[in-house]
Amino acid sequence: MRFELEGYYLIEGPSRLVVVRGEAEVIGYRVTEGEALVIPAGRRFPARLSGSFYVLPSVGRVVDLDEGLYTSMEEAARLVSIYERPVIVGPSDSGKSTIAAWALNVSGGGFLLTMDIGQNEVHCPGFSSLAVASPPVLPGGSFRLVSSCFVGTFSPRGAEKRYLGCASLLARLASSMEGKMVVDTDGWVSFPDGILLKAGLAGIVGSDAVIAIGLEGEALNLLGSLVKAKLVEIPRPEIRAKDREDRVRHRERLIARNLEGARTRVFKAGKTRILGLPLFKGTEISRDVLEQLYARAIYGERVGESIVVVARRTKGAQRREARHVRILQHGWERGLIVSIQGGGKPWLGIIEKIDYQKKTIHIYTSFDGNPECIIVGRERIDPRPYKGKIAW
Repeated sequence: MRFELEGYYLIEGPSRLVVVRGEAEVIGYRVTEGEALVIPAGRRFPARLSGSFYVLPSVGRVVDLDEGLYTSMEEAARLVSIYERPVIVGPSDSGKSTIAAWALNVSGGGFLLTMDIGQNEVHCPGFSSLAVASPPVLPGGSFRLVSSCFVGTFSPRGAEKRYLGCASLLARLASSMEGKMVVDTDGWVSFPDGILLKAGLAGIVGSDAVIAIGLEGEALNLLGSLVKAKLVEIPRPEIRAKDREDRVRHRERLIARNLEGARTRVFKAGKTRILGLPLFKGTEISRDVLEQLYARAIYGERVGESIVVVARRTKGAQRREARHVRILQHGWERGLIVSIQGGGKPWLGIIEKIDYQKKTIHIYTSFDGNPECIIVGRERIDPRPYKGKIAW
């Protein structure tokens, strides 16, 4: 449908904006006559439009936006674009990804380091990623992935060391190639743990500015006291935030995108290097001995003085021999996300089951080849929705 538009708008994806006459500026990227821009699914971008446009599909894809809100976000993005290594910090749905992309469009591109492991649109949730961002830079759009690092969770809470380790690895990689780098972060900014983590992140990546969006009070004061970089305060844009259901649905879209063409692969423990799995590292305990030790146990192994047991019922299980015992509920592994390293990049996988007799791990993944290693994460998702054809 063709529109005559003049002013400020929010364009919602999935949609395609075609400039028939005039000009459009979408989060800092100019689209001129005869050009088109695809807005990814699950995203809503501020735009300044002047002229005649096709928006496909048209229903509900373009809504009015307050000029003051657009101007404030534009000013924030231009401020971020001044710095060489800005780290953007703020609560969930405060516009961090939009401001980061806007700043890169204004700058003419650079590197984007995505530390939002719950909503990683460069690669996949559960990973941090470094990408080359060339205009048009759009969250949810196409990036040239440089490298990803598997954190294994959708929040850094409880995985702080791995989160910061991945940040350090990717930042050093960006330094070796030179160029501007904008760091987008997750929304865990609770006081004090979340703020301490973000301050540590800013130091590790060598930030020259920390952009605090929507932070105030003791959280802002603590951040300012910890970082050596310049602290820049930006008010939170008054755009409707996604609720928890929206974020989960968006995460599932991103996961589904990384499982297109997936199938079940079977990997043999011992033949394939598997990290983070608390099994198949020691001597298997015979079934006769196992049944004497634990009711309804189906598998067990001894590593030094420690014992790991998988049992159909763990409630009331008694340890009778070893002092250091770990009992796993049968089916404990189902739905755990994994990173399969192969072909020079990490691939997402979801554990379906473990066969304890054959010592094999069944993983649903689009990876096809011989893996260098498999890393088991801590986050769990239901593998069933990703079976077969993906419905958008």
